[in-house]
Amino acid sequence: MERLIYFAAGNPEKRGKLAALAAGMSLELTEVPPAWTGQTIGFLSGVDGFEEKRPGPLEAPPVLREDVLIFSGIDGERLDEVLRALRENGISVSLKAIVTAHNVNWTLAQLCRELEEERVWLQKAAVRPPQMERPVTPPSDSGR
Repeated sequence: MERLIYFAAGNPEKRGKLAALAAGMSLELTEVPPAWTGQTIGFLSGVDGFEEKRPGPLEAPPVLREDVLIFSGIDGERLDEVLRALRENGISVSLKAIVTAHNVNWTLAQLCRELEEERVWLQKAAVRPPQMERPVTPPSDSGR
């Protein structure tokens, strides 16, 4: 099943645009309420064997400050199609991920933390000055 999993981080306008896009592309949309930020990606994406995690009475769900969109059961050309539709409809989401065997056991908060760290690393790599290469000296004409 092709599914978009979305945590809005308090942006109802974007949530509405995303819901319309999902319906138009025959994608299921799972909207994640703030109380579910401690749930596993497996549970949120409907993977068999993952059940809702019940927090303790004094356990508050993690607070997420950025919106996140997770693609479940969508890959290859279909993923390209969905990403293109997001751009064409002006829907920008801070954090994006695909459900994988590696992240299926993580909570939404853990996944977001990983994505944020990855973004920082990529931004640092992008501003790092390029390595200076030694100039190539052309062969001399003295042997002619």
